[in-house]
Amino acid sequence: MAVTPRASAMMDKLADKQAIDTPHNGGIAFTLPELLMLTAWAEFHSIRLVIELDNRIDDAEYEEVAALYPPGSPLRHWTLWRAPDGIVVEPMFGPGFREQCICDVLQRVMPAS
Repeated sequence: MAVTPRASAMMDKLADKQAIDTPHNGGIAFTLPELLMLTAWAEFHSIRLVIELDNRIDDAEYEEVAALYPPGSPLRHWTLWRAPDGIVVEPMFGPGFREQCICDVLQRVMPAS
């Protein structure tokens, strides 16, 4: 898959963000490869990806949370964050789940055809 100018610009911003040394607020930031994979996957599926910084979920603070919005929807359908024991996915509907790898998360959220 070729990298589009939009994806390239997003990757540059993510790389700049990773270069800034910020203190952890109790959550764990996604790694740069995870963010790049998530960005490319979202663009491929025309899903809007919003990275929210310094977010609070269930009385715990997380450095970043990924919100995924399907095409044409103003409502987020999935919220992802990294916990010490894996990546947590909280869907808009249905039970949440946890995976160890971003690849497994993306496969469960929207399986490849």
